[in-house]
Amino acid sequence: MIDANYKIISNQIVSCTIDEAVMQLLGISVTLPEIEDDSISVYDLDEILWSIADGAEVEYNNAKMEKLSEEVIAEKLANLKNADQLITNARRYRSDIIDELAKEGVSDLRINKLSSHNPACPKITVKSLNIWAKKIYGISIFDLSNTQNLNASIPKTLDQPANETKQWLVVDKSDPEAIQPWYTPARYFARQLVKDDSTLLTKRDLLANKIYQSLNNVGIHKRGNRKPPSADTIKKALANVKLG
Repeated sequence: MIDANYKIISNQIVSCTIDEAVMQLLGISVTLPEIEDDSISVYDLDEILWSIADGAEVEYNNAKMEKLSEEVIAEKLANLKNADQLITNARRYRSDIIDELAKEGVSDLRINKLSSHNPACPKITVKSLNIWAKKIYGISIFDLSNTQNLNASIPKTLDQPANETKQWLVVDKSDPEAIQPWYTPARYFARQLVKDDSTLLTKRDLLANKIYQSLNNVGIHKRGNRKPPSADTIKKALANVKLG
């Protein structure tokens, strides 16, 4: 399997939830050890897929806004289409798995009774999942070639180290008061982006779009929302802020 940092890793689990099974079929690595409380969802598949699709859309829009080469724009569009296909495949896999499990005693998918303490959250043995996937889709979840095409769309931030220093949360003393908590990281990313490309100082729309993508990459969203603040809202965080 390919992890979020594009490194080849071995599969470390013997059973998985339905969503984790879908991730296996999509080629998104599932490497966390078994947990005793299976009522807790280790992964949020919908959030992962949304992050991939949203990031691809932002990159495509930015490429058009920056008037990059036709080759680059075509590549970003292909990534966006791949992300959309990933969501379609996930929907199909999830539906097929649920349908197969409904067969109960005659199902090709076996439940790990030692790990499945919660009937609402069955754990499917990885071995039976692999056999079933070969039979239904002609793919093996242990075949690394099935994951190569996901490299461009899986965000690297899915597996951030817990002890990583989050510099974007440190308040710059020269900044005006942050009305919203996300103002601080938005300003941090604005400075980093301007440092790399000073022309963004006069391209506020493009800068705001890039900040949106940076906020999304580190999982910073509006309160009660699955998405970061809009580009227009992000501009408010930059009012009276010295960026460079």
